[in-house]
Amino acid sequence: MGKSVGRVWTSGPKVFANLLPMVAPLVVLALLATTLPKDGLSPRTLGLMAAFPLVGWLSVNFLGLVGNQAVRRTMETRLDRFRTRSLAARMFVGFAGPRYRSALDPHEEVGWLFVTEDSLELFGDATTVQLNRSDVIAVGRAWNAHSWLGLGGWVVLDALIEGQAVRALIEPREARTHWGNRSIGRRLRQDLSLWVVNGSIPSGLTRPVGSVEP
Repeated sequence: MGKSVGRVWTSGPKVFANLLPMVAPLVVLALLATTLPKDGLSPRTLGLMAAFPLVGWLSVNFLGLVGNQAVRRTMETRLDRFRTRSLAARMFVGFAGPRYRSALDPHEEVGWLFVTEDSLELFGDATTVQLNRSDVIAVGRAWNAHSWLGLGGWVVLDALIEGQAVRALIEPREARTHWGNRSIGRRLRQDLSLWVVNGSIPSGLTRPVGSVEP
């Protein structure tokens, strides 16, 4: 595991992406708090009650990745120092270790997922994780904060390296919405399960425009 220079995935983008989706639901909640004591269970009050979870879901889905494209562009510049990486097919992801806990964001790191026939690499903001295909013993899924709204979850890689259990948690950040990344994550889990068996490269990895396969 190697270190890279500087930090992109700091508290700033984490806080902004988590606070912005709260604005609209809080407005609905404030309206409900003023309407319920005055009107009781009126049609307006019931409408606000029904709107609250829907507005919350829509806000998280469409606003929960605000700033993600800027972080992605910055991480793309990190690859310019490594020609082989910068031309390789990849997927933008968030990832974490099994012990990571944060109220700000489930993603400990953001960066690039690279997969070859024999190995997998997570090239992150501050860390790089490498796993040999021969060491991976299982591919599964696990819940994270996005799962509670049906908007995502972890792709789990369990490996055994020199007798030590290693777990990597991965979630795509390719799409502009959590719902879109949920679909990508489901396909990635299926593709990585096949990769463990036969070394086939996941179909969701994309090559930069204008690059050619080395």
